[in-house]
Amino acid sequence: MQFEADLITLLQRMSNGFTDVVFLGISQLGTELAFMVIAVVLYWCIDKVYAYKFFNVYILGVAVTNFLKLGVKRPRPFDAYNVRSIGDPETTYSFPSGHTESISSISTMLTLRYGKKSTAVPIVCAAATLLVMLSRMYLGQHYLTDVLAGLVLGIACAAAFMALFRLLRDKEELFIIPGFVLAVIIISVIGSAGMLSSPSGADILKGLGAFMAFDIGYYVEKHFVKYDIKSNRKWWTALLRLVIGLGVAVGIQQGFKLFLPQDIPMLYCFLRYFLIAAWASVVAPLLFKAVKICGAKMLGLGKKLAKTLCGGDVVLLTGELGAGKTVLCKGIAAGLGVKSQVVSPTFTIMNEYPDGKIKFCHFDAYRLESADEAMAAGLGDFIGDAGCVCAVEWWQNIKELFDGVHTVKIGIVKNESKREVTIER
Repeated sequence: MQFEADLITLLQRMSNGFTDVVFLGISQLGTELAFMVIAVVLYWCIDKVYAYKFFNVYILGVAVTNFLKLGVKRPRPFDAYNVRSIGDPETTYSFPSGHTESISSISTMLTLRYGKKSTAVPIVCAAATLLVMLSRMYLGQHYLTDVLAGLVLGIACAAAFMALFRLLRDKEELFIIPGFVLAVIIISVIGSAGMLSSPSGADILKGLGAFMAFDIGYYVEKHFVKYDIKSNRKWWTALLRLVIGLGVAVGIQQGFKLFLPQDIPMLYCFLRYFLIAAWASVVAPLLFKAVKICGAKMLGLGKKLAKTLCGGDVVLLTGELGAGKTVLCKGIAAGLGVKSQVVSPTFTIMNEYPDGKIKFCHFDAYRLESADEAMAAGLGDFIGDAGCVCAVEWWQNIKELFDGVHTVKIGIVKNESKREVTIER
């Protein structure tokens, strides 16, 4: 409509080198790169299950959006009116806005998960969505109705698919069944119409290739690899996972362009993104686990040890800094049913976790010089108490406190390739 073209022209009156760069940057929030970064941060470092849901909602939303583009076939503003394209002109159809659908889907999912924990999340997400909508019009890529439709579609897809996930409960991996049916329907329709080689058809193949690999990979990872992201949440290990993981993902995305034939969409689009998602969902977690970036073995040992402990037991841990004492304590806590996050008590001396099957108390005596100091800090109230299990790091500093108490002594020696653990009861 003419008034929508006039609105774009009005917005472009503020165009200059600076505003062009700003809006081009804002527009990137609605791209697959922004999604990829958020998705792998969630999957590799924060919450695997929600990351799986996040991934599926986004990918299937993108597929539905491009399916609608092929059905409506609305020309871009710069093709239909005297409107300037700022930046590279898009080659797909205009309605609905894919960037807006992407950012609104991402924002809805993040708000549903983290909005109650922090009021800043919905505010930031709403602002990002509105700015992307504005940027798409300013850049001359979309009409007002395009971005409004993208907004509604993104929210609707997130709400609809999350409702389905709620029905599946803890069997979220079964989402692959309805998702696969939807994927087959979309590919069949666009394939029979001869649109697989179109720009929107290519985007659909990318998304569905990623969907197929990620869902299959997630099933394999959940049931066989069992990579535990909670075993080591130190910032440097999380950063290392992201650098390695994203580096390989980008390498697949760009490197395979050099030898895959662009005129065969099933190879250039579907296969390339299938490999990226396979790497992200199962190969990367397997690598992280194998090289102990996640410390899974120490965590697993702690869980097994917890099954042998009862109220009044005290676990005495020996090992150098970085040997894995705290990770082992996290495993013990998990084995005792503790739900809250276990953190090192280096500065607090003592952390209590009463939310398990039995209370778990974690002590760090590194800064204590005597048993008297430990008693003054209140440790004596818990050592040997039948109502809790205790774990003590650097216990030698206060060894007199454990006379007459049932203890389990664990020594951890770390070398370049492995850890040696001894247990003495």
